[in-house]
Amino acid sequence: QDPVALLFLAMVRSSSLGAALVLSQLAGVQPKVLTLTRRARQGSHRRLGEIDEAWLYGNLDALMVYHVDIYVGTPGQVQSVIIDTGSSMTAFACKSCGSNCGEHLDAPFDPATSTTFRWVGCDEPSCGRCTSSSCQYSVHYMEGSSIEGRFFEDILHVGDVSRRNRPAKAWMGCHTQETNSFKTQVPTGIMGLEGDGWDVLQALAEGPLERELFALCLAEQGGVMTLGAVNESWTPLLEPITWVPYSPRYHVDVNQIALEHEGASKAVLPSFVGSFHYDSGTTFTYFTAAQNSALRSAIEAACASGAGACGGARQTSAE
Repeated sequence: QDPVALLFLAMVRSSSLGAALVLSQLAGVQPKVLTLTRRARQGSHRRLGEIDEAWLYGNLDALMVYHVDIYVGTPGQVQSVIIDTGSSMTAFACKSCGSNCGEHLDAPFDPATSTTFRWVGCDEPSCGRCTSSSCQYSVHYMEGSSIEGRFFEDILHVGDVSRRNRPAKAWMGCHTQETNSFKTQVPTGIMGLEGDGWDVLQALAEGPLERELFALCLAEQGGVMTLGAVNESWTPLLEPITWVPYSPRYHVDVNQIALEHEGASKAVLPSFVGSFHYDSGTTFTYFTAAQNSALRSAIEAACASGAGACGGARQTSAE
């Protein structure tokens, strides 16, 4: 088989290094295949210095999301959370949510069994919404799902406990309501990594991590997440990392997109030049109307010329 390419992303929000995102395409690297068998991979790769690492589960075709296991509370309760660079909050279903939340991979978090759990009070500076004497949240996502709940603080440990990653106190969300895709998804919750004052990366950096930096190595099946630094032994690069500014979201600047088809001339699509937001938590790609029209026209032109049809069928008004 031909080597499978990996997608490697390293994100850093640090005053000493400058906030940034890097996007590099790796070739000639055979990834490890990580199936969705829970917590079976222990001690299979070594810890490097101050890097915290965790396995990512999921895939591109069936689940269409990647998630990491986190342990919350004392003793730790496992929660599978989607890695999401497009939002900033970590939240999951709590036991009290009942039928308002869906059935997921892990049991709902039970605050009553954690000795380090506490509710976030309305008088705390970062509480932006107070209802019935509790600090609450309501988040609506672009694909139409939503979550509502109440903020709490507890101990967070990223990855399997055998990895010896360093825990820290963090604010997280306890769902009281889930709708649409959020209610039917397999992972239990979401881990937002976009810098907006709520994310666990900031909490970890204020505790055991030296800086606000994480890296995602995504394969067709599973992957790896590192915190605090980049482990390049997992991601041998063909060229040096190129950093771009973080302001205020993770994005990549696109200089050119072209469509090439055997037997036809290359079609350059100038409307795609610009900055694109990278969101690891969604399976959708969004274009402007002009970009969509340009891409569609280029594909249709390529398929109609040279080698002929591209293997698809064009729908007619009579169909």
